[in-house]
Amino acid sequence: MKAISKYFILLGLLAMHALAWPITAHHIVSGQVDQVVDGDTIHLTDQHGMKRKIRLQGIDAPETQQAWGKQSTKWLEKQIGDHVVEVVLKGRDGYGRDLGVVLLNGEDLNLKAVREGQAWWYKHYAKDQSPEDRELYARAQRDAKIQYKGLWSQKRPEAPWQWRKSHHIGKHNKAAP
Repeated sequence: MKAISKYFILLGLLAMHALAWPITAHHIVSGQVDQVVDGDTIHLTDQHGMKRKIRLQGIDAPETQQAWGKQSTKWLEKQIGDHVVEVVLKGRDGYGRDLGVVLLNGEDLNLKAVREGQAWWYKHYAKDQSPEDRELYARAQRDAKIQYKGLWSQKRPEAPWQWRKSHHIGKHNKAAP
């Protein structure tokens, strides 16, 4: 009986490891983007044929119904085009989406979105970034703001987390960078 219990415990641990493996830090998947949902979410079919919902980690783009939301979505669509992208998976969010950094030809598109004024750096989740990335993203946002790029060209850009809170949308409406 003891041997059977150990067997099931081992089997359970192996199953848990197998389920966790695709979302461990620095696991990279690549694939064709099926859809750009908005400025910080994509749907991707990875190299194994697995359909994934990817939330771009470290950024928060305007919601589609919000000012600059459509421009942010179109910007990301234009960046990705028909290219195959790589995604460095960092975990999962509260909605079950994979969190990741999207790379196109080695370039961090999450950072580029902030640099081009298409998204905010999501400071609330800065603890999930390396100190180097925190500095890069903070500097990118500062520069975009100073240069009035993208959403910073608006008179009073409203951060997505504030917009969601004022419109009672989503469970992330309490988070602020």
